[in-house]
Amino acid sequence: MGPMVIMLIGFVAIRQFYLYILTRYISNTPQLVGFGYPVGWMATCVIEILYFILRWKNEGAKKTKAA
Repeated sequence: MGPMVIMLIGFVAIRQFYLYILTRYISNTPQLVGFGYPVGWMATCVIEILYFILRWKNEGAKKTKAA
């Protein structure tokens, strides 16, 4: 369930936040608005990688503790 929530947050919330900040305070050009997709993808990718690193680290600690 964790990766699904991360992907929804990344693809929806982070992109919407980026677009809001961009169009309100920076610029409303099509090129910068178009970068909303790669920004959302990259943010989601980084968050997913961090999630899996932390999850594997915690699972490894539980296995060594149990043994």
